[in-house]
Amino acid sequence: MQLNMFNFNRLGAVFAILTSAAIYSCSGDSGSAVLPASSGKVGEMLVVIEESYWKGEAGEAIREVFQQSIPGLSAHEPMLSIVFVSHKNFSRMFRTHRNILIADITGDPKTNSQVEMKKESWAENQLVYTFVAPDDTSFASLIKRRGQQVLDECLKIDIERLMRRYRGMEDKQITAYLQEKHQFSMVVPKGYKIATEGEKFVWLRYERPDLGDFYQSLTFWYTDYTDTSMFSRDYILMMRDSLGKMYIPGELPNTYMSTVTFAPLSAYNDSLVDYRPEPNPMQINGQYAIELKGMWRLKHDFLGGPFISITTYDPTRNRLFTIEGSLYVPDYDKRVYIRELEAIIKTIRFQ
Repeated sequence: MQLNMFNFNRLGAVFAILTSAAIYSCSGDSGSAVLPASSGKVGEMLVVIEESYWKGEAGEAIREVFQQSIPGLSAHEPMLSIVFVSHKNFSRMFRTHRNILIADITGDPKTNSQVEMKKESWAENQLVYTFVAPDDTSFASLIKRRGQQVLDECLKIDIERLMRRYRGMEDKQITAYLQEKHQFSMVVPKGYKIATEGEKFVWLRYERPDLGDFYQSLTFWYTDYTDTSMFSRDYILMMRDSLGKMYIPGELPNTYMSTVTFAPLSAYNDSLVDYRPEPNPMQINGQYAIELKGMWRLKHDFLGGPFISITTYDPTRNRLFTIEGSLYVPDYDKRVYIRELEAIIKTIRFQ
């Protein structure tokens, strides 16, 4: 029997409509439909708010919290870039964004201020935060109380997204070498080369000629653990500078990597500014760790940039272990590249 072509085309059209509806009709229940991939850049948040509030106290509070300066950079770069859109223009094309903050300012004085969080409302790997408040001032107060927690969650998820991406770009040869020679594993993306190696020290370097003067570095060092004083900022920076002098030279004679601790405010002001990184206690692999985000420079030279390090404990071999990512990229913003390094170093595992 011959199939009627008109009916066949109608069936195809109906199937396409049903498929599209299944993909895009999800409204908070991530298990009820197949979701599209999330959109938007790493380090970006979509803020849904009326323009009058965006220009007022509410918008000022959002910018104050979510666009605060990234620590360890010499110039201001915001924690997150913000894309503003009004409720009226919050259409389907915006709803797949990976990080969304919705301002629900009701105008009803009986409204209780609260924060609601949903995962994957309209897209995979998505976070949607709704800040509910009765008025502009109450909304600003809520942002100041709860915004930092939301910012930390967004940054954490962004790092996890990068970690997943790098697992598909792993240089398995370097990974195997680090496991065999130094008894730890880490997802090192393709492109990194061993620049220098010591008995308990490794320096990996990744260059990007297409970006001009650009390189990302990964360094690892470890030593026998004795007591908790080894987790102090002074000890970590002392070891960092000692190993930098020994293993990471500059191109000019008597130049080597060091940590920026104190520096003049400007070329015209000799007042010293304290640039020492603030220790951030954290957990990695279930072990206590200290994170430092600071600035490095070549001693007796002017080259420098940001670094991030994590110092933790390897219980299997009773050793203090530090892994660091550092960046030299004078011609571009540094936020994306330093977060790439953070994602890489947080893949570390001990065997």
